[in-house]
Amino acid sequence: MRLFFYGTLRDPDVRRLVFGGRADGLIARPALLLGFRTCSAPFGQFPVLMRRTGARARGELVEGLGYGDLLRLFHFEGPDYLPSNHLAIDDQRRRLSAWVLLPEGAQPASAGTWRLRQWQLYRKPRVMPRLQVWMREYERFQDHSVEITWPARRQLKVWRGSGELAE
Repeated sequence: MRLFFYGTLRDPDVRRLVFGGRADGLIARPALLLGFRTCSAPFGQFPVLMRRTGARARGELVEGLGYGDLLRLFHFEGPDYLPSNHLAIDDQRRRLSAWVLLPEGAQPASAGTWRLRQWQLYRKPRVMPRLQVWMREYERFQDHSVEITWPARRQLKVWRGSGELAE
């Protein structure tokens, strides 16, 4: 199971909040997602991937996620995000298939490019307390989180049956 993270999940503190102790066991390496550009959401706190021919979005390929990790990931992203398979280039210049969580509909975006380092310096201190509260909500409901939509649950079932997930 290979996912592409393009936004705040590239930050180690965010990753620890979302995946708990399992975050340190995940394998992450730099990569580019083909056909997308990373823009800022209008309010600037989060990235938005916009399709653009010839573009490449910076991010990380992450492997080692299990079923429980994906439940937490779907809760973190919210009900509007669904998995979609796309082509990425890893740090060895190999073209690999990777799953990306993308919004179901069109997302508004600013013209500016979203940058992780800027987010870490200026937005992260305000976002982290809210993220802690949000992930505590997951702890209360676990896999019954209302943020995990039926389409997402169906994809999880397919992944679980395929043997792609880490245990």
